[in-house]
Amino acid sequence: FDINELGENVEPNGDENEDLHASGGGLDSKDEIEVDNDPDDGSNVATNEKEDKGTAESNDANSDDPDDNDSKKKTMDKVWSKVIADTKDSDDRDEDEEEDEDEAKTRDPIMQEISVRLECCKFRHAVPTPIQQCINGHLICKSCLIGINKSKNPTCPECDVGLRDAVFTNLALGNMASHCVVPCRYEHCDVKCAHSDLDNHLQYCSLPAKRKENVDPEDFDWKATDAESDDAGIRAMAIVAREINCNFCNEATPPPIQQCKSGHVACSYCLERMRRADSPTCPFCQVDISVTGRNLHLEEMASSHSVKCRWEGCEKEMKYPELSEHLATCESQPILCAACDAKAESDARYVSWDAMWEHYKAVHLGKATPTELDNMVLKDDHIRRMLDGKLGFITWGHSLNANGEPVRVFPGMYYSKERETFYFTIRIMAPLLAEEDDDDKTTFGLVVSSPTSPVRMVGHFPAISYRTPHKYTINSPCLAISVATMELMTEGGDGIKFEVKLPEGGGLTLV
Repeated sequence: FDINELGENVEPNGDENEDLHASGGGLDSKDEIEVDNDPDDGSNVATNEKEDKGTAESNDANSDDPDDNDSKKKTMDKVWSKVIADTKDSDDRDEDEEEDEDEAKTRDPIMQEISVRLECCKFRHAVPTPIQQCINGHLICKSCLIGINKSKNPTCPECDVGLRDAVFTNLALGNMASHCVVPCRYEHCDVKCAHSDLDNHLQYCSLPAKRKENVDPEDFDWKATDAESDDAGIRAMAIVAREINCNFCNEATPPPIQQCKSGHVACSYCLERMRRADSPTCPFCQVDISVTGRNLHLEEMASSHSVKCRWEGCEKEMKYPELSEHLATCESQPILCAACDAKAESDARYVSWDAMWEHYKAVHLGKATPTELDNMVLKDDHIRRMLDGKLGFITWGHSLNANGEPVRVFPGMYYSKERETFYFTIRIMAPLLAEEDDDDKTTFGLVVSSPTSPVRMVGHFPAISYRTPHKYTINSPCLAISVATMELMTEGGDGIKFEVKLPEGGGLTLV
């Protein structure tokens, strides 16, 4: 340090020293002086408190005791050693941070994301293959899992879900990360290698020093590397596109993605079919598939990926997170025949409306009374039973057009006791058109009249899908008739008459 930092940058010369001694030894007028009149001493001694303190410190510093000097020297050496070590550690940390920043700037963002997803949820180091996870998708490395399983109630460190016989292998993430470069978990090791080599490297790295001297790293089948290939991110996303497909039907699996304990991804449709068996097992590995785990990392990696609808006749493409909602509402999805016994024919689903209509004509058409669309009558007794809660809805079955041909039109009436309203609806066994196409070519005309009442209602509204249950038709476009209006129209006891006019111009396929 610079002595000038401790006071004024002035060095007194010899003349100034002489003047100070001449004026009283350099005492300041503000210093207190004590006079001791002790008779034993025989003289008055003037002492300055500040000079006594300075003198004592000076004497200590100039002590001639060699042990004292050695002790102080050792203490100073320790202090300086600590300062130097702290400075070196700080420099090393700064260099590491700079290297991490440089790596983040130059590394493919996809590989960077994968390397983060490979972290164990307990100690945040890369999980080697086979990648294991809890039922909710949180990764746990083998060494952590061994320690957790020693407890009486092993749970996931991230979500506290039980791990007893509930550990799943994440095959998809392992395939995505095969070319991702990850560091060794041990502090004494600076090696980086491909994730596919990490398990072999850790086996070698954990060997005692004496054994390592006689072992060739190549015997453990791993190779150190600091860089990933330029196309590693592209290859990883190609693997994502492949891994989100169901292992059984090879169609895109809608989120949430489920998998068996061995890591085989299965869509909800295939799972539903396989779980109908007495002992549901995965066809690939024969493990119990009644309980599945979620592949959270695969879902999130696929969030920006575009997928197509799986249903025949639909060419719509969307982002992966939107797939589940689209499949549930897509007009091209397989149709369950409502006329079949659900228990006896649980697989009575048809891949298109045309197939469904052919099935209906072959199996059910001869058993049902056809409805003439220009002469549908609702009897007074039926209305009274609906008001009394004994009848929920009425359907007239299939209909006949003006030429006497069966058409895919199914009129129906539903009564809501809570709303005290009757809802007349038309369901069709055909794909619905988009809302922007709902014009005169796709809307149905309706005339409601009564033989004994002057009340007559006329309206137009679009049809709804045949797969819509009757109780949900009240939330769709339909004709609503209040109880008061219905009683007015039926007061003569002859019921009411409905007349449905089909759309003109062939907007809908109804024959």
